[in-house]
Parts: sequence; C-alpha cells; structure tokens
Amino acid sequence: MNIPKRWARFATWSAIVVRIPVALVMLGTGIADYESAGKLDERGAEVPAEVVHVTVNTGGEDGPTSTLTIRFKPRGDDPTKTMTNVSYDGDFEHDHPRADRQGIRIEYDPENPEHARVVGQSGDALDRMIGGAVFTRVIVAFAIVSRRRPDLLGG
Repeated sequence: MNIPKRWARFATWSAIVVRIPVALVMLGTGIADYESAGKLDERGAEVPAEVVHVTVNTGGEDGPTSTLTIRFKPRGDDPTKTMTNVSYDGDFEHDHPRADRQGIRIEYDPENPEHARVVGQSGDALDRMIGGAVFTRVIVAFAIVSRRRPDLLGG
C-alpha cells in the first residue's frame, strides 16, 4: 500500500500537534501536585478521619487505585467537619479492611483543608512530572528531526 507523501506528513504533524498539549498537561499537573505535596510535607497537620465511601478502580495499567471520601475535623476551634475526596495508590479496602470501623489518619493543608492525603501516601505527582517532561521532549525532538529530515516521512 502506497500512502501519498503529503498524507503521511499531515498524519505525522497532526499526531505531534495533538500530543504536545497532552504532554504539557501531564507536566503541568505533575508540577502542581508535586508542589502541593511539598506543602503537605512542610506544614501538613495529621488528624484522624472517618472513611465515608471507597471506590476502587482495578482497571489501571499500574495496578488498582482508590478514591476515598473522608470526613474529618480540622484542628482549631471551628466545630465544622470537612468532607473531601483523596486518592490512594492501591486497593484501599484490601490494604485497610477495618478502616470503615476504625478510621484512618490523614494529613491535610491547614490553609486548604480539602487538600489531604492518607498518611504515608505520596501520590504519583513526580511520576507524572517526569513522564510529562520526557513525553514533551520526545515529541519535540521528533518534530525537529522530521522537519529537518522530511525524507524520513517519505518527503
């Protein structure tokens, strides 16, 4: 099958144009989450929390992930409880079978109590940041090479 040269170039450049924003979003969200995790490391407050609901997703390539809806009382005089969702790398129900009765410990940002994580979880921010950076560099390098050497695409 012989594909016209201009169609091959068009398909290649379309793929590059579509993938660059995806790579940049991965990089950007990874950086934002990494900075946010750093804030929790610096000034996070640890408190007990009640597990309200757990959803486990077992269809991921990197293994199961869980989303927890938790309720906790931030430190201070405010009697209001905060409810938020947190991510957990793994099958939370399997790893913590009695959490619904015993509760868990979370770490939250006192300036933004809805930003929380299960104590001991670091998340995948660094993975996304590195993956986004590598993905971006590969796409840009491919675009540069294919621009300088159009013969590689049948040009």
